[in-house]
Amino acid sequence: MEEELFVDKHHLALVQRVKNIEPILDGLLSYKVINREHYEEILSLHGPRGKMRALLSGPLRVCGPGGKEIFYKLLREHESDLLDDLADESEKYEKNKKDMEKMKKMNRTDLVQRLSDVSSGTKVEPLPSLIQSVETTAQHRLLEMTTEAFEKMNRTDLVQRLSQSSSGPKKKHSEAQRPAVIQKRCTLWMNIDLHSPREHKLQQRKRSF
Repeated sequence: MEEELFVDKHHLALVQRVKNIEPILDGLLSYKVINREHYEEILSLHGPRGKMRALLSGPLRVCGPGGKEIFYKLLREHESDLLDDLADESEKYEKNKKDMEKMKKMNRTDLVQRLSDVSSGTKVEPLPSLIQSVETTAQHRLLEMTTEAFEKMNRTDLVQRLSQSSSGPKKKHSEAQRPAVIQKRCTLWMNIDLHSPREHKLQQRKRSF
């Protein structure tokens, strides 16, 4: 089933990128996925793209899951590097898709557009830089949510301390480290027992920072 989905999903890439078509046709003929007439007809076409297009839109379109499974195994045997590349590209695409969904929920259409441009190849941008932008946005959103929670509790003292710790930490941190610092401190403040004695809470915070 996975093999069938893979072949259908990467139809265009297989047409454009498979080069070693003849041994694949030999294998399909020997496994009786295609008959002699189809074999000779496809083999007579010019260029690997024409052959692969005829194969995918003809015999393999009606051969069922079993035929596509055999085709996939032959691809793995004769075009293993291509299959690995396509699998990696699919994994990156799915990850980018999830990242874009997260950014849409944060209403960061600017980052959605940047990630879309990088994924499609219309814009060159170092991926670590883009990832850093996404992570920073997420951490700042966490800081806002924590502050809102304290304000609803009428804990202006905690709001003030959180603001001071996030904007001016005692230890100097690089820009790359700041999102992790913000997340750590937000998590710490949210885990404080708000019903414990005030002095105990102050001691907890002093030890933590």
